[in-house]
Amino acid sequence: MIRTELPTQSGPPLTEFELSVGERKILQFKKRPQITAVAELVWNALDANATEVRVELRRSSMKAITDVVVTDNGHGMTPERARTAFQAFGTTWKTSRTHTEGGERILHGRNGEGRLFAFALGDQLTWESTAKVGDALAGVQIRGNADHATIWQVEETEPARETPGTTVRISVPQGKPLSSLERDDAAANLTAKLAFYLLAYPHVRVTFDGKRLDPSDIIVGEPIDLKLDLPEEYADEDPPPVVTFVEWNKRMGDRKILICNADGIALGEHGPDWSDGIISFTPYLRANLFNGLSVDDLHGLTMAHSGLLDAAIKAVQKHLAIRGAQISAEVVRQLKTEGIYPYDDQPVTGALAIERQTFDVVVTAARHALPAKGAARSLSVNLIRTALESSPGDLHAILEKVLALSDDDRRHLKNLLDNTDLTHVIGAATTVTNRLNFIRALRKILADDHLRKKAARRRPATPHGQQELVVVRRGLAHDQERAGTHQRPPGPPGRPPR
Repeated sequence: MIRTELPTQSGPPLTEFELSVGERKILQFKKRPQITAVAELVWNALDANATEVRVELRRSSMKAITDVVVTDNGHGMTPERARTAFQAFGTTWKTSRTHTEGGERILHGRNGEGRLFAFALGDQLTWESTAKVGDALAGVQIRGNADHATIWQVEETEPARETPGTTVRISVPQGKPLSSLERDDAAANLTAKLAFYLLAYPHVRVTFDGKRLDPSDIIVGEPIDLKLDLPEEYADEDPPPVVTFVEWNKRMGDRKILICNADGIALGEHGPDWSDGIISFTPYLRANLFNGLSVDDLHGLTMAHSGLLDAAIKAVQKHLAIRGAQISAEVVRQLKTEGIYPYDDQPVTGALAIERQTFDVVVTAARHALPAKGAARSLSVNLIRTALESSPGDLHAILEKVLALSDDDRRHLKNLLDNTDLTHVIGAATTVTNRLNFIRALRKILADDHLRKKAARRRPATPHGQQELVVVRRGLAHDQERAGTHQRPPGPPGRPPR
């Protein structure tokens, strides 16, 4: 690592650092999730004892985001601390500490990597910070650029504000999409990452694009700790690792397992998004052994803790099944109370049982989009039943046009139905039923002299007639096999079945 003092003709001295870690390593942070990058900047502010953190998305006249600005009222950085912090990679003043200065709050970052996540948002990064030095205030400006990612400049300046604090400005290149920050669920996704911290320190206020982040507004019930069936190697962990399952009343687009310390402070995320059409939730895998994880550690998490991760996934899957059944039962009970549940209470089997199970899944997933009351609510419920009964392929069109489900809700519901494969079974059963009806009608024509003569007058008999009947029968047998019924329909009267 090279450190050079660059004197200037006028004004304060400029210090320039060249990180020896390599540009490729730094630019890997450009690929990090955008919400995670914002979260890291917020964490840096909170680690500086900030009680107010404001994330602004500044837009052009064309509504495109031009700058992401994060402002806080923390203790700021002195020029000396800025030089120490920005000349190093992988180390920070937080490394040997568990709490912020003065022991006020739990620390989040300990790896000196958080600032580099800003490259996921833009190419030009600027920190302007004001801090107390003795009885006076001192200012400092730090600059970084993706075009020269290993070069960082630290310059002493006049204080930019009258109280301590830091402002981070990230310039977004023209044409760079920040779609994750513009989604309707962006604030909720950020809230999920900060939830336990914000609940633990209610005096802390974080706003994102003008919205205050408050976990209590979107949490459903109380968080639930799921006990894990842990491998023996984790038997001595105290406290034992646990998954805290938090359910939300808003759809989350970012649904990975969050890797946390025992206090629930999110350090990273792991695995693919959970896809569930009924429950919006975040699983927090909490363990002391995750303290101080670096980005590289997160990449190797599967190899280092595969047994723990498998136990966490199984616990979440089990709880999802139980909780989904509870919610579905509540929805069905409410529809019955209103008198609009489209099935009676008689036990059913076969295709009707499958149709009813599918209806319960669909109406549960669509429960928030159903009209609250009146004829519109009853009509919507009956439309779902009609689609399942006669044309399951039309179900998504009904959900889109009648119930106005969001894109995310429709996608999650589609995944749910695709995974259960219920609509395909119903479709096969419906096809079987239609062809059985056709066969019955054909038998009636063959058995009735008047109808047979009438049909013959309309269409002359062809030598292919018998062949067409055989094709229909074969298609029927194939569809019965798909639907799970192997009974072959009898042939015309007086003939043995084929």
